[in-house]
Amino acid sequence: MTSTKLVSGVNNKANGVDLVVENAKGQQNMKADVVLLCVGRRPYTDGLALEKAGLEANKFGRIEINEHWQTKKSHIYAIGDVVDGPMLAHKAEEEGIAAVE
Repeated sequence: MTSTKLVSGVNNKANGVDLVVENAKGQQNMKADVVLLCVGRRPYTDGLALEKAGLEANKFGRIEINEHWQTKKSHIYAIGDVVDGPMLAHKAEEEGIAAVE
């Protein structure tokens, strides 16, 4: 459930969880077996030494690339969570294959 701004109630039960969530449509009650809560993701470039490679992250922490995943240093490519787009493992895997090809 994306764009949900608040989980305002949780009641653990022997057979699952009762939740109260608030989103753009208002308050919603729901039942679930388990709950996984993610409160945002960000690119993780710490330790990559971008400056040594002559690169830098933009104001969102991402590395700028062209349509072929090349950075401003044309021999250096970037894919996955450090570039713009959804942070999904299968996306990064496909980007890696395409960049190599």
